[in-house]
Amino acid sequence: MKNQISRDINRSFSGHSEASQKEGLKIEITEVLEMFHLYRPDVSYIQGMTYPIIVLTLVTGKVKAFRIFTNLVLCSQFFRKLYTFESHFMLLATKVFQLLLFDYHP
Repeated sequence: MKNQISRDINRSFSGHSEASQKEGLKIEITEVLEMFHLYRPDVSYIQGMTYPIIVLTLVTGKVKAFRIFTNLVLCSQFFRKLYTFESHFMLLATKVFQLLLFDYHP
């Protein structure tokens, strides 16, 4: 899991020269994602969790980022279903995305 998290973080920072030089931030984000994986192995880690964690860590620090992200995933039906790939929800979310994309970018 550590390797996957590391690859995803490096991918998330590619093309951002200032951000890619912040090794301390990368370490903090890695720690938050690893803590979440250990805390909720039923949800674990998937690609895409990196982005909200980056924002939360930058704004609040790693401890609060972990707390906020965990509460989002556990208390929000939307995030829980999104990160556990509930098939019915994923089909619905895909249809909504397609409709919005067509409406705003015909």
